[in-house]
Parts: sequence; structure tokens; C-alpha cells
Amino acid sequence: MHFKKKHRQKIKQQNALQKTIGTSVSYKQYIPSPLLPTKAMPYNHRKPHDGHHPLTNPTNIRQLPTNTTTTTTTHFGYQNVPISEKESKVREVFESVAESYDVMNDLMSGGLHRVWKDELCRMTGLAATSRALRSSSLGTSNNLDFKTLDVAGGTGDVAFRFVDAMNCVERAKSSGVDNLSVTVCDINTEMLRVGERRARERFGSDIIDSSRSLSFRQGNAQCLPFDDGTFDLYTIAFGLRNVTDVDAALRDAYRVLKPGGRYLCLEFSNVDNALLKQVYDAYSFHVIPTIGQVVAGD
Repeated sequence: MHFKKKHRQKIKQQNALQKTIGTSVSYKQYIPSPLLPTKAMPYNHRKPHDGHHPLTNPTNIRQLPTNTTTTTTTHFGYQNVPISEKESKVREVFESVAESYDVMNDLMSGGLHRVWKDELCRMTGLAATSRALRSSSLGTSNNLDFKTLDVAGGTGDVAFRFVDAMNCVERAKSSGVDNLSVTVCDINTEMLRVGERRARERFGSDIIDSSRSLSFRQGNAQCLPFDDGTFDLYTIAFGLRNVTDVDAALRDAYRVLKPGGRYLCLEFSNVDNALLKQVYDAYSFHVIPTIGQVVAGD
């Protein structure tokens, strides 16, 4: 009975806070909301597993085989390569295009990738999260935080949108509070070098040197260099296709997320309309590779 009473009180606090920032209070009990940090709302998490089904048991999920097939090849762009070679090939490609990566995306998508990434940022609810943390009466700034991880985001194109949405720079400068943080993780050191340089140019050196608002970390999506339950939000934009073992990457995403954390993936998909599919395939298989070769110079 005591637990139920505390739970009802927490739900009331959540609803009151959501009303304060003008958001809809239509979330089901176990649908995670980005509006509140997990530490502030410990009961706002995904529905607990029943302990009987191995796929829903957090203890067992990381013990599943990393590769349930006997396939020895995997996709790399528009060709198949040995699984053992994909990671090195991906690293070579992105090392060669790090400086021109964002320009390449502009050319390949006609600038649409910027619209898609803006929408991804909107879907995260980070702006509302920032407002909630500033106005929350649930605790002090020392026990409220919200940590975001952007995987395969080396040049910072997505992360910079998150920093802007949460006003990380202004908050750090005005109060020294760094409870809103964004971590960029990428397997490629050259991409990270470009991203960190652009971050200093855009936000100033303090964003990295004097606070933890924005940080860059090398790591593999299949075995991230972070502790369990570290992040409230995990995003990956146009990066999942480059992962050798997607299942392993998804398991590790689950591992590093806090209970109630959110996973958002921005990626290309299939086109169902037959006419559009012809146009899409022609553009994907002929135009995009040509643009990539010209920009990369190979």
C-alpha cells in the first residue's frame, strides 16, 4: 500500500509538471516521456518484464548470441563483403570524407537531411526537457540531469542541434550547471576530430573544456565504452547501416539506456509505391554513388 501511495504521488507530480510546461498529459503509465529525467521520476520507466520470457529479461538479453546466422558476408554500400572486413572498410571511407561529410550529405539528399535531423531533434522533446529542468520544483539542480548519447555522430551535425535545443551553452555560462549533457560517440577518430573542432568554432572552447555539456568519445556501437544505465536518450542518424552486427548494437543501446530511456533511429527505408521505387532506386544506385565518388575524390 505504501508503494502504491508513493507511486500515485509521483504520477501527480509528473502531471503537474507537464501541465506547467504546456504539454499533453496523455502518456500511458509505462510509455517513457522525454519530459522528465529518470532520476526525478524513478517510476517513469518501461513496463517491467515478467522474468519468464528470455527476450524481455535484462539479465538474459545480453547473453543472446551476437550472430544467429551462419552468414559470412554482410552489406557494405551496394556490395557484399566479408564480415571481418566491414569495420575497417567503414573506417577508411569516413576517414577520407570527414572534412566534406556534411557537404556530401547536402548534395546527396538535396539538403533534405537537415530537415530530417531537425525533425529528429523535435521528436526528442529536448527543448521541453530543458524547460522542465529549469522550472522543476522536484529537486535541486544537483539531483536532476538528462544525458543524451548520439552514436555515429562524429561531425556533431545532430549533437549541435541538441545543444541548441537545450540551451546548454547559456546554462553553463550563466550558472555553471551542466546537468544537461550531450555525448557524441563515433568509431572514427577523424570524424570526431572534425566534430570537436567545429564545436569549438560554433560554441566556443568552454563548451568542451570548462563543462561537460558536450563531449566526444571514440567507441564502437556494438560495445559502447559507457556504464549500464547511463543515458536518458540514445540517437543514431544514418549510422545503423554501417554497423556490422546490428543486433549487438541494439543490445548495447538497451544496456546503456536508463530504465525509461528512449531510442531514436533515423535511417533510410524501403519505398512501397512501385513508381516511386523506380525513381528512388535509380537515384540510390546511380546518382548517390557518383556524388560520393566526386566529393571523396576516389
